[in-house]
Amino acid sequence: AYKNELLNVEDAELEAYIRKKQQLGLIPLSNAGIQLVHEMHEELVPLKAMLQTEIAGQSAVARLIDLTVHDKKLVGKINQVYGEKYIAHTFSTRFFASFTASYITFITARAAGLELDFVYFFKSERGWETFRLDRNEVSVSEAREWLETMITYYLQGQQSLFHFCCRLKDIAGILQKGEEELDKQMRVFTSGNGGIQYDRHLQVANRDGYFDPAHYPAFMEHTTFIYQFYKK
Repeated sequence: AYKNELLNVEDAELEAYIRKKQQLGLIPLSNAGIQLVHEMHEELVPLKAMLQTEIAGQSAVARLIDLTVHDKKLVGKINQVYGEKYIAHTFSTRFFASFTASYITFITARAAGLELDFVYFFKSERGWETFRLDRNEVSVSEAREWLETMITYYLQGQQSLFHFCCRLKDIAGILQKGEEELDKQMRVFTSGNGGIQYDRHLQVANRDGYFDPAHYPAFMEHTTFIYQFYKK
């Protein structure tokens, strides 16, 4: 939350921001607390520059989404739209879960006919990077077909098929290398030190056999379809 707030705090406003948070009891009065905020502010300098370049002085607006798929009416809005760009970001180095949510939002917007490009900022070992997906790479008809399939997956539920799992460490690696890489990552994911230990819903799914190797072919089929517009 602090990092998202600091994206909108200019250098000249930083001390006032810190004082306000201290008055609210949200930042320790010690020098360590102040130093932490300064470090976070400094860490965000490259991302803020990248954002400003993309935003080009425009303010964020929300665009409405209203469409019907499989007799299901989808109504909502997409935030973080600057001109003709939908811009999202994450601070986590395990970015694929956050990326997937924004990716689904973008394709849903295209299915609704919104003329937007997708820009996503994430941090890797190399520093801040940018993923781009232009509207011309996802036609309205392609996006609608994609969304229909996603809703079919949802309506089927997860009981019998392993659709996809964006919490895995390297989805891109799985897409490139196939089931052997999937098996390798899944063994780590479902181990005592894996990501599954932090999510009781995934623990139940694992106990019920959702991640069984027998489902790997279905996972590869579904994941390849879901991330068909993803290029890195």
